[in-house]
Amino acid sequence: MTDVVNHPVHYSTGRFTCECITITRHLTFTAGNAVKYCWRFAEKNGAEDLRKAVVYLRWAVEDGTPAILAGHEDTVRSLVVEHVIPHADGVYGAIERVVLTNDYTGALNLIEAEVLTLSGGTNRG
Repeated sequence: MTDVVNHPVHYSTGRFTCECITITRHLTFTAGNAVKYCWRFAEKNGAEDLRKAVVYLRWAVEDGTPAILAGHEDTVRSLVVEHVIPHADGVYGAIERVVLTNDYTGALNLIEAEVLTLSGGTNRG
């Protein structure tokens, strides 16, 4: 039986080799939510999740704060290098940009392009 509270399928299946919360619990609210929606989009809500990631990334740009909570940098970097980067092609590269380089704008560009692709060239998907 699937544990939908502690280990939802859309976070524990797919391309990455750890659960999303393993990384996002060490991130700021806006960065963590952007990563979460990007992480799960293919397993859950598609373009809708990516549009949610865009909202959080825009807020992160406005805030200008680092993605990783102070004191958690080494933990997060090692988790991302081991569990995300080997599987982060395409739009998933946005996760790496957010977490490792605070490149919210670069992540926004990747995700917005994917939303357009999934939506057939419109901002509605």
